[in-house]
Amino acid sequence: MAGPLPNERDRIEFNLMRREKSEAAFESIEAMGSGFVSLGMALAMDASKYIWATSAAAAALASSQSAAQWFACQAELLKIATDSPSNPLQLASSTARVMQAGLAPIHGRATANAERLGAI
Repeated sequence: MAGPLPNERDRIEFNLMRREKSEAAFESIEAMGSGFVSLGMALAMDASKYIWATSAAAAALASSQSAAQWFACQAELLKIATDSPSNPLQLASSTARVMQAGLAPIHGRATANAERLGAI
């Protein structure tokens, strides 16, 4: 265990841990960045599909020529509204997966570090 004046072995270990922490931080940022970009793109695609479907259903409702047609179009519009892509649980789950992927490099390095230091 290193004291106020670490020996050569301790200095080597400190340098190794510093490098591992830097690498893990970079990998973590990279994983979360790409994960959030992918999540943002998926949300944008879902939102655009939702907007398009809502617009088409509203136009069909406005151009209904009978009561039966109007009710059918209204039911379709209601179905679209209840299937909104902005489901908070889905968003929370996706965000948790991105964060888990981002923390994986840090966890892996910390676990390897603990095993290595336990062996010393």
